[in-house]
Amino acid sequence: MSIRMAVPADIPTLEDIAAKAYSPYVVRMGLEPAPMRPDFATHIAADTVFVWDEGGVQAYAVIVAGDGEPLLDNIAANPEVQGQRLGSKLLAQVESHLRGEGFDAYTLYTNVHMTENIAWYTRAGFTETGRGMQDGFERVFFRKEL
Repeated sequence: MSIRMAVPADIPTLEDIAAKAYSPYVVRMGLEPAPMRPDFATHIAADTVFVWDEGGVQAYAVIVAGDGEPLLDNIAANPEVQGQRLGSKLLAQVESHLRGEGFDAYTLYTNVHMTENIAWYTRAGFTETGRGMQDGFERVFFRKEL
């Protein structure tokens, strides 16, 4: 197992994982989910992107730090390896990193139609803080204390 920072050479694989991981939601939502086509080049240059690399990148997590609490902008695993707890392991890395940076909480949001994600975030210790429309999407907002 190896968690490392993403590099530009990872971008095609990250794009493939995002497309595969989020494509099942297109029918449910009636449009492409926002995290389906992220700008990984910008994220790698300006944000923190961890990848799970085990003979190739299999999962990733993107953290955006701005003013206030950091945002877990995107976390996804290749559907071929889902169920191996890679997301949970990446989440542990994210939280360790954020604690090391002096943060005591972070946030995220997901789509109301992504019921599996809502349940997963709840099991992972996040607290729902609200729901509402943002950028044309029905979002569920979460926060987690570290």
